[in-house]
Amino acid sequence: RVHYDDSFEGGNMAIQVHPDNKYIKENFNEPIGQHESYYIVHVKNGAKVFLGLRDGIDIEDFRQAVLRAERYHEPFDYEKYVNSFKSEVGDLFLIPAGTVHALGKDQVCVEIGTSYGYTFHIYDYLRPGLNGKLRPIHAEHAFKAIKFKRVASWVSSNLRQKPKVLRRGRNW
Repeated sequence: RVHYDDSFEGGNMAIQVHPDNKYIKENFNEPIGQHESYYIVHVKNGAKVFLGLRDGIDIEDFRQAVLRAERYHEPFDYEKYVNSFKSEVGDLFLIPAGTVHALGKDQVCVEIGTSYGYTFHIYDYLRPGLNGKLRPIHAEHAFKAIKFKRVASWVSSNLRQKPKVLRRGRNW
């Protein structure tokens, strides 16, 4: 599955997580979870990708902030909990199931995924949908699907791919 995600002149996309194969089978009797990647093709200055959690956060504090946003429509400082990286053209971010992520505003990416499956929203900035009601948050499922060891230090080493030259020639 390939999507062309364009967040220019808009806002950040919802902070979300996708379930892995085990969770999706046990809870929805579906055969495969969802893994994806972002390949950044165009950015404005200041664009970023949210990927993983910050090192050392209090998970219960994060959960309570998400629940208050979901139940009482209280905004919270999501950047206190969710890690981010500055985006540049050519960046490749791997997003295996269980990784908290979101495409930030003012960029275009090609999103490549294994399937079109379940997405559990963690925070959507208290934005209304087309029906005028707040878009749904899926805190219960999200916090069961999150891989909490995917923090900034781990993500930097494992999910943010750095380009490397494999071969070169005279004019290439």
